[in-house]
Amino acid sequence: MAEDRYQLQQSGQAVIQPDFNLLGKTGALADDRTLASLLRQLPFDGTNVIKWIQPHGNLGTAKDTVESSGSSGGTVVVRPFRAFVGPRTAIAANAEMDNWRDIRSCEWAGIPGSGSSSALIGIANGDPSHARIDLVYAQFSLDQNANQVTRKVKSPTGTTVTPTLIYQTISQSISILVQPGTASATPALPTTPADAGGNYNIPLAYVRVPAAFNASASTFNGSDILPAASVVSLSRTTGAVTMRPARSNANIGGAIFTPTRIAAWANGSLNAARTDFFVPHSMIGSEQLFVALDLLDTSNSANWSIANGGIVDDSRDWRNRSFWWMAMFRAGVGTIFAWNKSASGGSTVVPQGSLGPMSGSRAAFGMGQSFVTDFNGVVAGSSIVGYFDHTVASEILTGSSAKFALYVDSATGNMKLYANDFPGVKALIWLFPSSPFPAY
Repeated sequence: MAEDRYQLQQSGQAVIQPDFNLLGKTGALADDRTLASLLRQLPFDGTNVIKWIQPHGNLGTAKDTVESSGSSGGTVVVRPFRAFVGPRTAIAANAEMDNWRDIRSCEWAGIPGSGSSSALIGIANGDPSHARIDLVYAQFSLDQNANQVTRKVKSPTGTTVTPTLIYQTISQSISILVQPGTASATPALPTTPADAGGNYNIPLAYVRVPAAFNASASTFNGSDILPAASVVSLSRTTGAVTMRPARSNANIGGAIFTPTRIAAWANGSLNAARTDFFVPHSMIGSEQLFVALDLLDTSNSANWSIANGGIVDDSRDWRNRSFWWMAMFRAGVGTIFAWNKSASGGSTVVPQGSLGPMSGSRAAFGMGQSFVTDFNGVVAGSSIVGYFDHTVASEILTGSSAKFALYVDSATGNMKLYANDFPGVKALIWLFPSSPFPAY
């Protein structure tokens, strides 16, 4: 228990307003103070309040916080996220703890009462002659009085009881707003409105609006949207290992997104591609996956662990990712995986540290992707995660046509096995997939 706990010591002891407020504060701030310890953002420096979001990222295919709605009407869709505002308490006597942990957070999952966890946000018609750039942003309202009700209030100095309007709760809320840009031959990014009155504005995405854009008939494409939100991850001090794009690839308005490039993007036709060296902040985090394959039998594929075309993993949608892999192979009757302790492994164990260098004999490493199809003689309509033949690992029947691959089915996002002829190996493949790149 990290917080002071209110206690009632005496039967008949009076309970006053600060006692109830302490109970409410302790309970309501429990999750934010836990998050402060896990995220460990910079303490308040007296000027800059850190603002960021955490996308939900659990909606199947690669989804960003702001995306095309996929339909005409000049709308973009905003998907669920959690917004954070960092510490706002300056360092001072008796304020040391709040200087770093006094964060606030709030879930946004659609407009209240809409019956949907997402929301369509309209973008206004374009200028007849020039393009502009609009900003979709979240306005996070902190510690606002809410839920006005009538309560009877007794005068502290008399016996009069008066029905009085009071606010029952202190709440956090989020609104999704649009800051229009200025139409110009060289349009620039609009400035995020200044924070004021307990409202903190968090940029989510920029949307380009071409000249003569007809909101009622046009459909935005993914490349018309430039994600702008800063995304938070667990602090490394928790022991967590995360992956993120380099700041130069993600920071809009930085070294990559110069005013000239911003204007060139804005003036592109609707659905024209945005620059391909932009990698959004939301492509954060990673995970590891290891795949153990038994393809030893060189006469009957029914004895393989997975059949040709079989699903290797369907726990994720594996599309729109980069992959790095390491693999080890071993041929020969009696080859076993190292965790099979019922047999004596000797030199036929996979993996094994004595099997040689990571270069094309019994071990290898490489990269793959699942953004676009790269047939490569494997499976049409697939993206190759890892490709293995005798040029990659001499353990695979040397000089033969035998080969196998891990690939992502572009229609389903499942990771599958392709095998041609009889590779004749057991293989342990260690995969390091990136998080999904938000879909176009």
